[in-house]
This record gives sequence, structure tokens and C-alpha cells, in this order.
Amino acid sequence: MLKARYTPSRHWAYVFGLKFVLAIGFSTFGVLLEGVLFDLTGGFNAVFIILAGLALAGSAALLFLPD
Repeated sequence: MLKARYTPSRHWAYVFGLKFVLAIGFSTFGVLLEGVLFDLTGGFNAVFIILAGLALAGSAALLFLPD
């Protein structure tokens, strides 16, 4: 919804493709990060703490979105 609202219509295809490229890039980084954290700590507690922090940061970013 934000993509369609704040992007000019002539750039929709570019932004839509960029969204998927970023999602694929970050998801591969996430898989690598999970493996490294599991090897370092022996469990998934660190992964859950990082995910909670990211969720908190994303929730805080909502406060700065325009009405």
C-alpha cells in the first residue's frame, strides 16, 4: 500500500522489482546469520533476541510515517 501511495505510477514496476530483490537478499543473509549464531551460541536464543529487536525497531518506525 505504501509503495502504491508514495511512488509515482511510472515507477511502480521498478519499485515492485526492487522490493523482491531486497527481500531475497535479506532472506539469504538471514539464513547465514542464523547458522553463524547457532554455531556461536549453541541455540536460537540470540536469533530470537535479534528478531525481537528488529520487530521493535519496525514498530517504532511506524510512529514516523505520515498520516
